[in-house]
Amino acid sequence: MEYVGSTLMGLLSGCNLLHDVGYLEPGLAASAESITFGNEVVVVDDLEAVVAEVKAAGLAVAMDGSDYGLDGDGAYAYLDTVDAIGTTIELIELPKRRAQPEKTYP
Repeated sequence: MEYVGSTLMGLLSGCNLLHDVGYLEPGLAASAESITFGNEVVVVDDLEAVVAEVKAAGLAVAMDGSDYGLDGDGAYAYLDTVDAIGTTIELIELPKRRAQPEKTYP
C-alpha cells in the first residue's frame, strides 16, 4: 500500500519526476518487483527538441508514439537507457486535452 500511495501522491501533485519508485520505509527496504516495473518519467514541453538533444548525446529511442490527445497532440518516447543506468526513461509531452476515461475508481 505504501508503494501505491507514494506513487499516486506524486502523480496527483503534478510533479514532473517521480524518483525512487519501489523503495519503502524511507529507503530502508525495497521491492524488486516495483523497481523493475517502475520507470522514470519526465514531462517535457517540446518532445521533439528533447529527443534531438538525447540523440546528440548518444542515446537511442527504443519506442515512441504521438497524437493521443483529443486534438492530435501529445507524444511520448522511451529512451534506451537500461544498460547505461539500469532503468528506462520515459519522456512525455502532455496533450492539452484528453478523452475522459470509460471508468474511474472507485
